[in-house]
Amino acid sequence: MNDWTGGYVADIEYTSAFYSEQTPALLDLACVINGIEPPAAAGRSFRYCELGAGQGFGANVMAVLNPGSDFLAVDFNPAHAMRGRALAEKAGIGNIRFLESDFAELLDTCAGEAPYDYITLHGVWSWVSPEMRAAIVAFLRRHLAPGGLVYVSYNALPGWSEGMAVKRLLHDAAGLVRERSDHAVRRAAGMLERAREAGSPFLRDNKIANTVLDLARTGNVSYLAHEYLNASWEPFYHADVAGTLAEAKLSYVGSARLVENYPTLHLTEEQRALCDEIAVPSVRETMKDFFFDRRFRKDVYVRGARRLTPARQDTLLRAIEIASLLPREMANLRLDVGLGEANLDSATYDPILDALEQRPHSIGELSEMSRERGSSAKPNEIAGLLTGTGQVWPVAPDHGKASGEAARRFNRVQAEAIMSEDASRRTCIAAPLIGVGISGTTIDLVAYNCILAGNGTVDAIAQAVWQPIAARGEQLMHDGAPVEGETASLNILRERAQAVLDTALPMWRRLGAI
Repeated sequence: MNDWTGGYVADIEYTSAFYSEQTPALLDLACVINGIEPPAAAGRSFRYCELGAGQGFGANVMAVLNPGSDFLAVDFNPAHAMRGRALAEKAGIGNIRFLESDFAELLDTCAGEAPYDYITLHGVWSWVSPEMRAAIVAFLRRHLAPGGLVYVSYNALPGWSEGMAVKRLLHDAAGLVRERSDHAVRRAAGMLERAREAGSPFLRDNKIANTVLDLARTGNVSYLAHEYLNASWEPFYHADVAGTLAEAKLSYVGSARLVENYPTLHLTEEQRALCDEIAVPSVRETMKDFFFDRRFRKDVYVRGARRLTPARQDTLLRAIEIASLLPREMANLRLDVGLGEANLDSATYDPILDALEQRPHSIGELSEMSRERGSSAKPNEIAGLLTGTGQVWPVAPDHGKASGEAARRFNRVQAEAIMSEDASRRTCIAAPLIGVGISGTTIDLVAYNCILAGNGTVDAIAQAVWQPIAARGEQLMHDGAPVEGETASLNILRERAQAVLDTALPMWRRLGAI
């Protein structure tokens, strides 16, 4: 009997999520703060391809917010392709295609098509066979435009070293009995816990084992199955990935986790000195990972690195307009970094955050305002540190006017779907002003729908969340435990609804989502 999966988990679907690191605005910004020319001037249409797109949720979000650009979402699982296509059709998203294809077939499928400005892969690199990675490189070589960007994330070494024993135990334990992957990984996690309790020295203080058991307890077994049960699974050193991608003429730009691009926040002076002695960039970057506890890398590559002059870099940074993503009282000047904790200067950044609470500003305006106050906020730091900590985001070209109604339609469609499918999963609200999805929960989307329908009271929102949960015979989850009874559940939901109205609603209005 032919097994079309090739050892990849396909009997259960992968989780549906939106990753802001895959957005063109973030990838462009990673280029500029690292001194590399981005692929396109702001406002120009582009072509975007996601390989291993899963259910295509993230690709749909980006497509609805960039109606003038073309998107392709590729996944070998037909259930994923069908689900993504169904969401696009229901939300009226006409600028995205979904292909059911493995990477080896993709070269022929896309033959003769125009190249892509952005190609992204989230986690896929670590989960597929060497043959499929070779096919990915061949696709990048043929279908990425000159100057185009690639986002590739993967399990990284040496940070993943302590997880090798965990992966092996879970994979082997899951294979002892032939059963569906979600059941198999639950049983394997139970065996992992028993092995730790029995005194395994490899599992005693193992961070990855702790993560696995926490996820198993909270029910996130789809992710666990796809991460740990694939037949092909491998963590990588940065130098090895960089060497392989060089075959497609790709050069490393920097991290899509923008804060990671500032070595003084993550490495001691002695560590930086050692890294600076290494002349080969890929080896130097790998050395950083021996100091920086990084188990998952989110890397940006470019095909043809055009170095920016300091003047050109400054011009590009100053032209970027940014908007606040948080209520002013939630803004945070503390950064969790490799060295523990760093603090942005309050005299410099408090006025910047105050100004952004009123309206979006260009980085040039904020830098000039800082200079006039006697501070020294550099454009590179304003852009990378505030965006990298999720407190601001670049404003979309033309302020997302073309995508406003489409985004609201998309938000309504996913709000209607999420309650009938999975009331516990996280999702996002498509925000036209910034062209990105804002992380949210089920109650956020239900509240959003109620507000659009003109019934956005606390009680109405709580009832709208509770009724489908009760109809399915399920229980509300709170702090990882089920809530007993309708009265207690509604009380908790009213508190959550009030928080949405107080905090999220003003932000949605400010960002054009409602």
